[in-house]
Amino acid sequence: MDIDNFLPEFRKWQQQIAEKLQGQTKDLENYNELAKCNILLIGKTGVGKSTLINSIFRVNLAPEGAGKPVTGKLTRYEQKECLIVAFDSRGLELTDGELNQYNTESNKRDVEALIEGSHKEFQNVTIDVIFYCINSNSERFEDVEEKWITDLREKHNNIPIIIVLTRTIKQPELHDLFIAIKNGTAVKEEKLKSLIHCITKTDEIIIDKNKIPLIPILAVEEKISEEYTSPKKNLELLVRQTASLLEKQAKQAFISEQVASIDLKIQEAQKLTAVYTSVTSLIALNPVVPVSGTILPAAQLLFLKQISSIFGLKQEEQELLLLSPEYQALAAAILTTGASTILTSLVPLVNSVNDALVAGTSTSLLCLAWIDTLKRYSLRLVDEKILTEEEIRKFIEIFAEEYQKYCDKTKYS
Repeated sequence: MDIDNFLPEFRKWQQQIAEKLQGQTKDLENYNELAKCNILLIGKTGVGKSTLINSIFRVNLAPEGAGKPVTGKLTRYEQKECLIVAFDSRGLELTDGELNQYNTESNKRDVEALIEGSHKEFQNVTIDVIFYCINSNSERFEDVEEKWITDLREKHNNIPIIIVLTRTIKQPELHDLFIAIKNGTAVKEEKLKSLIHCITKTDEIIIDKNKIPLIPILAVEEKISEEYTSPKKNLELLVRQTASLLEKQAKQAFISEQVASIDLKIQEAQKLTAVYTSVTSLIALNPVVPVSGTILPAAQLLFLKQISSIFGLKQEEQELLLLSPEYQALAAAILTTGASTILTSLVPLVNSVNDALVAGTSTSLLCLAWIDTLKRYSLRLVDEKILTEEEIRKFIEIFAEEYQKYCDKTKYS
């Protein structure tokens, strides 16, 4: 592209970004209106669907006893301020050791209606992922189950399906059912056998949407004897696999609400930080927009709020932290003596180039320090209680420490 044509277009693009960012910062209250993530649970009664869903997220979605045999229909589980909605198909009931055909067909019709958005009670729902749960202690993989999984994949290949082998107490490789499914001896249908990918923690996460991951898990510790309690297994693996298959908006909601992998939250926040750093730097290159003095502080507040949502902070807690006198005083000090001082001491740049470096660097330092603070506070953030004034002060103290560490690294690197 000719440079004379490129620069005007580049300036125009910069201006558009700046205007969009200005619009966002005018109303910080609605910054994190993320779409919800809808999860469909399928499996026999008592297989552990409610235990699974409650173990993954920061709130208990399914009430105790939800897995007991009931004569009901599709059930919707959701909690206030939680971005996850779980739909539990009625359990596949057994009659004389065999799956009840009438119950199964009725259940399948309910599920199909939900997926297609025509369910009478839950219309226009978009299912983002399906967890098909099978008890690893089962003696066999039911014919009707393998048929149903095959049908779901053929009719709805745009929806990720994950087969979850629940109550995997022994090492996955030693479970008879896991071995049988992996070797194909538990699956008679060639179509399904070619679709299943058995995964343990030693395997790579697969993102191939044409494959159905099968992941063995133990959602809660299980006492085996007086001497031994089996620890949880592979919840983080399940969470990472699910996140890799979800579409963008559902993925953001899922990562925000899950508590099985803090590292996944950190990685997502670091990706956002790279974007924020680039955007603020590019905007600052535009001399028309005084980013350092006007947009930057509000934009950085917005960025910290968005990162906070990844770690599951309620909006009320975000406001308490970021609008607290302690944070406001720290932010004011950072703006006057933080990244700007560091950069000008390194290289005396001027005008928009200097503005871009200050904007980008200060944004990066703030976000990375905020992530490390949230990481240190991660166990507390799972608690549903609102932060106390003392906890807020402690949080800001930790943030100041982490920010100073990054400033020091910048000075001497």
